[in-house]
Amino acid sequence: MRIKKLQVVYEPGSRNLAIVRENAVNYNGCFCSPDLVASTMRDVFHAHQLADEHAWAIGLDVHLHCRGIFEVAHGGGDHALLNVREIMRDMLLVDAVSFIVVHNHPSGNVKPSADDQELTAEIAKASKILNLSFLDHVIIAGNDNYSFRRDEKL
Repeated sequence: MRIKKLQVVYEPGSRNLAIVRENAVNYNGCFCSPDLVASTMRDVFHAHQLADEHAWAIGLDVHLHCRGIFEVAHGGGDHALLNVREIMRDMLLVDAVSFIVVHNHPSGNVKPSADDQELTAEIAKASKILNLSFLDHVIIAGNDNYSFRRDEKL
C-alpha cells in the first residue's frame, strides 16, 4: 500500500486550494482495525515517540485503502487544537468515502480526555451531514492505543 502524506496549500497568487504531497512510503498494512491503524502510525510517523501532541486524519476509499493522510494539528505536550471543518475539507479533497482520526498522547496515558470525547462527537456529527463514514478516533500513547469504536463510544 502506498501511504501519501498530504498538505493543503493555497496556489501562489490566488486563493485556490491545492494538495501537495509531502512524501509517500510503501507500507504493507491496512486500516481495518484500531491496532493496525496504531501500528501503521507508529511505524510510519513515529506517533508513539513524539514529544508534542499531533493529530492526523486518514482518508480511505470504499475498500479501506489509504487515499491520503493529513496532519490536521500539532500542539504542545498536552493538547492540539483540531478544526472539524478543516478535517472535512481534507477528506473531501481526496475523495474519501470514510476516514479515521488519530492523535497521540505524549503523557503516555491512553485514556481520552473530556475534550477528546467532545471533539469525537463533533466530528461524528459533521461527517453525517457530509455523508462521510467516520470509522474511528484512535489515541496512541506509548505501546498502547485507545479506540472510540472499540469502546463503543462512536
